[in-house]
Formats: sequence, C-alpha cells, structure tokens
Amino acid sequence: MGIRMLSDIFEYNGWDTYYLGAALPESALISALEEHKPDLVALSVTMPPYLSACESMVRAIKNHNPKIKVAVGGQAFKNTDELWKKWGVDFYSRSSEDLVHWAKKNIG
Repeated sequence: MGIRMLSDIFEYNGWDTYYLGAALPESALISALEEHKPDLVALSVTMPPYLSACESMVRAIKNHNPKIKVAVGGQAFKNTDELWKKWGVDFYSRSSEDLVHWAKKNIG
C-alpha cells in the first residue's frame, strides 16, 4: 500500500509513474527498466526478511544502469543501522514528502 500511495503522490506532483506492484521478480524489473527508462526507482520493504531481496533489486538496477537513481524506504529499514548505505542507494526516506522533495531537487 505504501509504494502505491507514493506513486500517487508523485503523479499528483507532476511526475509520470509506473507502479509495478509487490513481489516483482528481478527479471520483470529489468524488463520494466528497458521499457520505461526511469530516472528514479523507489522500492519499499515492510518486513525485514525481504531486505535481502531489496538489496538484490538495488544491485540489479545499478548494474543495469548506474545513472538510475534508487530510493528505498519502508518499515523494514527502521532498525537496520542504515544498512541501505552499503547497497549504493541514492536516497533513503521515512516519508513520501521527503522523497518527493529530494527528487525535485536532484532529478528535476
């Protein structure tokens, strides 16, 4: 639900978004990157056991195209001691407002 709402907030702020859903396979993500050529990919994780899948997605995105900005957020990151910094993530946010503000400033 959180990432769907984030997509809506970005659209409300004038961005084009592509909501890809939950539990997206890595191959489907790479296909979507090819098709849509995004400037930013936002990933959200609610449950800590899925953090490793998120890390894999981040690394796949960066391997595919290092210029794509990657943002992460979600409840699972709350007590990870800034784990996301080790993954090459461009931005971590606890709130959609902070991410939208960062994107406006850093992506255009």
